Amino acid sequence: MQTLDFGLQTIKEVHQRSASGRGPLTPVRIEKDAIGNTRDLLVSPQMSLLVFDRSVAIGSEYAPFVSAYALVNEKDVNFDPIDEIEYFLLIFERSVVVAINDVPAFFPNPFDFLVKGDG
Repeated sequence: MQTLDFGLQTIKEVHQRSASGRGPLTPVRIEKDAIGNTRDLLVSPQMSLLVFDRSVAIGSEYAPFVSAYALVNEKDVNFDPIDEIEYFLLIFERSVVVAINDVPAFFPNPFDFLVKGDG
């Protein structure tokens, strides 16, 4: 898969989870053009997205990666409760940034965050 930061990368694992689309895993619907996306997006509330928008950014050209739930504004970004949702998590060899409908999204590799001991 083409990444924005490391070029072509192999997907090592795909994790799939079905869950209630209500409560803490209620998906977030981001309408077309809300944050530069070319189509509507339906993402996990924890999905980390890079927002290139001066109205969102504070003191810079772009904001850092922001969880989708933090973008909810009751206009063009909203929680979209549904009975059931199926989420997919892509795991790469390292943490990467992938464009989803022209919006950079962060895909962490959980092993990047493990600290190895001295022994």
